[in-house]
Amino acid sequence: MNILSIKNINKSFKEKSVLKNIYLNIDEGEILGLIGPNGAGKTTIMKIISGLIHQDSGTIKICGLSLQDDRIKYLSEFSSIIENPSLYEMMSGYENINFIRKLNKVSIEKMNSIIEFINIGDAINDKVKTYSLGMKQRLSLGIALLTEPKLLILDEPTNGLDPEGVLNLRELIIKSAKKNKMSVLISSHILSEIDKICTRVIFIKDGQLIENEKIEKDKETQTIILTVNDVNSIYEKIKDIDIVSKVTIKDDKIYMYINKNNTSRLMSILVEKHVEYENIEISNNSIESIYKDIYLGGKKNE
Repeated sequence: MNILSIKNINKSFKEKSVLKNIYLNIDEGEILGLIGPNGAGKTTIMKIISGLIHQDSGTIKICGLSLQDDRIKYLSEFSSIIENPSLYEMMSGYENINFIRKLNKVSIEKMNSIIEFINIGDAINDKVKTYSLGMKQRLSLGIALLTEPKLLILDEPTNGLDPEGVLNLRELIIKSAKKNKMSVLISSHILSEIDKICTRVIFIKDGQLIENEKIEKDKETQTIILTVNDVNSIYEKIKDIDIVSKVTIKDDKIYMYINKNNTSRLMSILVEKHVEYENIEISNNSIESIYKDIYLGGKKNE
């Protein structure tokens, strides 16, 4: 079932175009990671979905409804935490979540189960101003889950968290999506976390989305790195191997790019061609390596 459908969204601020022809779908239970550098348009997409700003053109539907079709029903289908947790600092965690419970006419039993789920213990009775950022994020997530949304939107939820906070939040997000068959749209600069949390990722660059097919293809690619004595002669032996999509020389090493399913066959071909090497490394393409290819032209960070 399709939960979020975005078609041909465009947005400009004054003369600057920040979103260009955005098409995006999220299915039920899917956790989609939205990746891109600052200014790429991630937060703008999330704010448009949330109704905080309006697109110049295009349509957005959640569970088949647009904001124009039925504003109240549309807003009831999702929860969002964008930029920073919005909490009443002088109220306790319990008072915060109970306040939202009453506004949405949620049962106390449901609220208590959420409090248990977010696992902040007795601190639920302390004022929010005493909370760590991780505790604030967990409380905000609990509040977002109160209404059992079909879609959860999280903008940089791990920003500023210590390692324990990141792990706890990751676990909560994955459990929530699985337990409630909830779809999640999440952005983060911590690429390793996106890799662990998400069932699918999509990149945005200069206001445009990178095709899913390219990303999935890249994730199926392995990089084989050979350390050899005579780079040029070995290169001549392997440059035309048909199962290798690309061969390059860098820092006196040979880099071969190949589909994961063909790695064993490649090893046999190297033996047949009497390719001698001092060392071999096999590297799976990660979200980080794909990010570098898209935004840094494959360069390592300086």
